[in-house]
Amino acid sequence: MNNFSGWSELLGDLIDEIQKRLTLADLIRFGCVCSSWNSLSGSFLSHKGRLPWLIVPFFVDPNVGRETNCCSDGILGFFSILDGLTYKVEIPELLGRRICGTAFGWFITVHGNSEMQLLHPFTRKVVQLPALTKFPFAIGTRFSEEKGILLYLMQQGLDDTKNISECDSEYMRDINLYKAVTNSSQPTVVIAIPALYRQLYFCRPGKDNKWKRVVGKTVIYSDVTVYKEEFYAVRYTGEVDVIKGLDDADVSSDALLSGRERLGVLATCCFGKVRLVPMKVV
Repeated sequence: MNNFSGWSELLGDLIDEIQKRLTLADLIRFGCVCSSWNSLSGSFLSHKGRLPWLIVPFFVDPNVGRETNCCSDGILGFFSILDGLTYKVEIPELLGRRICGTAFGWFITVHGNSEMQLLHPFTRKVVQLPALTKFPFAIGTRFSEEKGILLYLMQQGLDDTKNISECDSEYMRDINLYKAVTNSSQPTVVIAIPALYRQLYFCRPGKDNKWKRVVGKTVIYSDVTVYKEEFYAVRYTGEVDVIKGLDDADVSSDALLSGRERLGVLATCCFGKVRLVPMKVV
């Protein structure tokens, strides 16, 4: 009788050579063989040199309204452009969560209870992020006896502490966060754009317990992406800001909380010209 227990003891160099020759679908199956193979396959699941997969619903539930914007069954479909197939992947960690951004194989997800996570859909690794209630504009919560639900209290303006709006859990999950991205396959920084304010906020997974605002000028941002581990944010007016230096920002220091500058640099590109402007974190 064959003994399959030895597969987990193969040399790392040999496993690397095997993985280089596998398609993305086979790489995912490869990671299911044993825990050691699963941990080794993560670095090869970044789609480098491969056509990306598109995320699609695997099942369409007619009982779920179209306004619902989350994974209601913990199952996703991944459509392969290469072979024209949709692969079913069960991800129980995604149940009840909305995907508000993807980068380097990671999902940035948010739950109705305001919890945020980094989730790798194939290795199933989860990294906790500061919750939505840890943004500076989040005031707190209150329980509505009339509605029987928990409501989240949000400032209506960045510096407006008098006018407060109340949001339910569906709003927090489906609308409150516009987009979020991380900087690499080994995430050290996550940048998020809230839907209401459209400013840039960041945190460093494992280091920060709250979100901090990145400030160059008070402008509205329409998108943010990553190239070569640097963040590029698009202003509503079409200008592009390059955000640097967030890895080293000391978000716990009194100097930072008082708004000291030069913790990073924004390089602004407009009409073919690039200029550096001071950046601070508040």
